[in-house]
Amino acid sequence: MKKILICWIGFADLKAATGPKGAGLGPIGQAVKEFEFNQIVLISDQSEKENLRYIEWLKKLAPV
Repeated sequence: MKKILICWIGFADLKAATGPKGAGLGPIGQAVKEFEFNQIVLISDQSEKENLRYIEWLKKLAPV
């Protein structure tokens, strides 16, 4: 069975990616770090630049 994560990029997630070290991983980052997914679908109303920055950060957390 495929595991698909579908989620909204919230402010806690963005803060985790760009904020201070103590900001933690945010909800999406925690899920990606803890579990393996076949596909991740992100929903956002942020700018494309902000979304791409977040995706690059999130890729570093995903297990290989």
